[in-house]
Amino acid sequence: MDRKGKETKLADIQGALFGVRLSPDGSRVAALKTQNGTRASDLWAYDLPSGTPTRLTSTGDASWPLFSPDGKSITYVQSGSNPGIYSLPTNGSGNPTRVMEPAKNAPGFSPASWSPDGKWLAYLQSVGNVSRLFVRPMPAPRESKQFAPSTFTMTHAEFSPDGRWMAYVSNESGASEVYVQAFPGPGEKRRISSSGGSQPAWSRNGRELFYFQQKGIAPNTTNAIVAVETSNAGGFRVGTPHVLFAGPYSGSTPLRSYDVTSDGQFIMVRQEGNPPDQKVTQLNVVLGWGQELKRRIPSSTLAH
Repeated sequence: MDRKGKETKLADIQGALFGVRLSPDGSRVAALKTQNGTRASDLWAYDLPSGTPTRLTSTGDASWPLFSPDGKSITYVQSGSNPGIYSLPTNGSGNPTRVMEPAKNAPGFSPASWSPDGKWLAYLQSVGNVSRLFVRPMPAPRESKQFAPSTFTMTHAEFSPDGRWMAYVSNESGASEVYVQAFPGPGEKRRISSSGGSQPAWSRNGRELFYFQQKGIAPNTTNAIVAVETSNAGGFRVGTPHVLFAGPYSGSTPLRSYDVTSDGQFIMVRQEGNPPDQKVTQLNVVLGWGQELKRRIPSSTLAH
């Protein structure tokens, strides 16, 4: 997408894509892809502009890829039997390595953003079923700390290109809005959106911040890309938000599903709608399943 909303189709991809990320040199896109009719997800990379695909994982439980600042590796989250944040070489030369384990009894664990110098990793982790934002000095193992401690839900965290600011989404106002706060903090904090906002992304030069703003009423909703000029002169300053374009473009939580190229254009996923319902030709009815369940499982187990 260009800034006026003109589309150029990059690839014909079967399956749903989420968490789209552009490599630092702009030559590849990484994303998690779910297979039709399943909940399994794996990471894929697509060469640009050809769209040639490369499968990066095959465990069925990998998601939310992030390119390292030097583009040599991809950080992602893996659930299942060995959960954690992993890293794998982008050139396929080695096996994945686990760089961080989730805290005990803390679901919703996912990497969010690398600082531009690669010394900090921001990640999201549920605490009491509320998503919180943490930062950790890298390489691990080193102690994590909560960024901008609060009791509110925080998602979609993004380091600025100069590493001095963190953009994120919080519901502290009663609705999801975009905020920017000084890193590593404590420090200046600014609310960026005023009519709802999510999925912030910085321009490559750090002079603009983009975010999604939902338009319309479900099920007829679209996502608008909003742009805000930013400046570090005399403190953090922001201009007036303005809509660039709107359309049926895919969003995601807790991380975004689009990215920004070095020339200020956008890599986005277009929602093509649900496929038509298939005609039902057979209906199976199972009788007496309650009695069969009691026969196979002891009553003492069912009581618990």
